[in-house]
Amino acid sequence: MAERTEPAGTKGFLFCDLRGYTAFIEHHGDQAAAELLATYRHLVRSAIAPHAGAEIRTEGDSVYVVFPAASSAVEAGLAIVAAATDESTKDAPIRVGVGIHAGETVATTEGLVGGAVNIAARVCAKAQAGEVLVTDTVRALTRTYLPYRYTSLGTQQLKGIAGGIPLYRVEAIPSSRRARLRRQLGARRGRVLVLYWVRSGRSGSRDGGLCAQPPGRLPVSARVHQGRRGQDRPGPQLRRRDASRRAAAGADRCGGWFDLGCQRR
Repeated sequence: MAERTEPAGTKGFLFCDLRGYTAFIEHHGDQAAAELLATYRHLVRSAIAPHAGAEIRTEGDSVYVVFPAASSAVEAGLAIVAAATDESTKDAPIRVGVGIHAGETVATTEGLVGGAVNIAARVCAKAQAGEVLVTDTVRALTRTYLPYRYTSLGTQQLKGIAGGIPLYRVEAIPSSRRARLRRQLGARRGRVLVLYWVRSGRSGSRDGGLCAQPPGRLPVSARVHQGRRGQDRPGPQLRRRDASRRAAAGADRCGGWFDLGCQRR
């Protein structure tokens, strides 16, 4: 009796893997490779979770994820590449290539089956380190919805796929980077940045620093001033733990200001 199947609707399919992973194993050994792989898988899972990505299969350095929409797959792909860039070090580089396609598939007891999955895997094989490549199908579905740049790479021949398929490189444009930064800063709004200085008992010398406190947890002696973001601040900026330690030592005078964004580093 034939297995019963039903349409799964249009989904976004993402494949990603590490570039140069085999060479990394040869040069650094199995233990270092295992640690690199664990870091890579963690950042991929962290990147796909906010976009409702379902991890279908992970084999070696290859990860296959399904999304409810093509736009979600593109957002997650860019997040993966950005996270890989942030986590990379000279000794443990995380070079990720991402390929995305969208289309109809058939839902079976073994998972989603269809040509769209195969195309996504082949697109990933074309992606260089740090690239997110998508098909013309994905571009058509998302180009007026997502604030990203789509750069044409021309028609590409994909292994095992009849005929050529136009591919595009997706890149975050400056305006979208600023929008993402604003969202990140939004999570920190409402904190109070406190500039303090500590005068030692006998010498009268001063030491200063910058610490952050939630509203309502300022020291009693704090004086709050209004200040514009990015303006110069007196006194050396110290790490938060140093600020807390020195403040606990007994500050007899301190000042600060509300800043609804984030201090300039």
